[in-house]
Amino acid sequence: MKTLFLAIAMAFPGTFLSASAPTTTERGMVYICNSKSARAYHASSDCRGLNRCNYDPEQVSESTAERRGLRPCKICY
Repeated sequence: MKTLFLAIAMAFPGTFLSASAPTTTERGMVYICNSKSARAYHASSDCRGLNRCNYDPEQVSESTAERRGLRPCKICY
């Protein structure tokens, strides 16, 4: 029985691993400040760099943030 289980587990790797919900960066979504002076995008809306933003943060794709000239935040990346 143990051999059968091992054979099935090896045939389908990852099937028996617990799956967690993807983070924003795994889905490609990041947070940005809508300020003209913003320079970085953030992995989390809780980042202290984003907490300094006086505007409403916006969730956008990472590629959109890069097209706007933003770089990854040095705090949360």
